[in-house]
Amino acid sequence: MPNRILINVILLFLLIAGSAGIRILLNYFLSLKGWKPLSLRFTSPEEPLGQALGLVSLGIGGALYKNSVVMIYNDQGMYLRMIFFLKMFHPPLFIPWNKFSYVRDLTKFGIIRHELNVAQTNLIINNRIYSEIESYIPVQ
Repeated sequence: MPNRILINVILLFLLIAGSAGIRILLNYFLSLKGWKPLSLRFTSPEEPLGQALGLVSLGIGGALYKNSVVMIYNDQGMYLRMIFFLKMFHPPLFIPWNKFSYVRDLTKFGIIRHELNVAQTNLIINNRIYSEIESYIPVQ
């Protein structure tokens, strides 16, 4: 019987370790789709002062980050930081407003989203976020 308990403990440990490994791998591949290219140009060493929107959902380069990004904006640009357990492979970003361009409105199931372009990477935001930052987006 003690051997059976030991085997169960070992199996549980392997299951937990495997799940964590899969999550880390998934996090890495998500970052490659959009966050990493932006981080090569716009990494931010510190969090700026500005208007915080809290946890937001947005799409970057085809990857969807649902309620996992902290967004702060000010007159100079937009700061994006992942929540704690998703920080690996996602360094904080600060993107100046002059690097943004407006692309188009997207409507799906009656929900309006807005697609912006930053350094050849698409950023999809909801209507609430867009209404907050609209005046900063350069007119094309």
